[in-house]
Amino acid sequence: MINDITIGNLAAALGTIVAIIGGFAFLYAKLKEVIEDVIKKMLEPITESIGKLTGRIDSIESSIEAGLEVAAMESCKNFLVACLGELEKGNELSEAEKQRFGEQYDYYKDHDGNSYIMSKVEHFRAQGRL
Repeated sequence: MINDITIGNLAAALGTIVAIIGGFAFLYAKLKEVIEDVIKKMLEPITESIGKLTGRIDSIESSIEAGLEVAAMESCKNFLVACLGELEKGNELSEAEKQRFGEQYDYYKDHDGNSYIMSKVEHFRAQGRL
């Protein structure tokens, strides 16, 4: 009978311990959920600010790219005009200048250059000077 009481008490104690552990697990899960919600709410303004900043950075990046494209096109056009000016004066271009001219002209055409330069290039190509 002593063994029966001891085993019964032990079973009851273990049942109580399991219930306590289950209760702690439940409380832990709920507490974790509440903490995660609080952290999300605290981070919300920061996340929104980062989103706005990212949008501004993208806008600035686009503006810089557009500006660089305009600058590259202007530089290209200036080189082409200078070379065409030399040809109009009767001067010849070196082979290196002709090769560079061809590269710049291809870039210029690919980026919708004006027809005046294109007509001059065709004129000098027809003469065999380019």
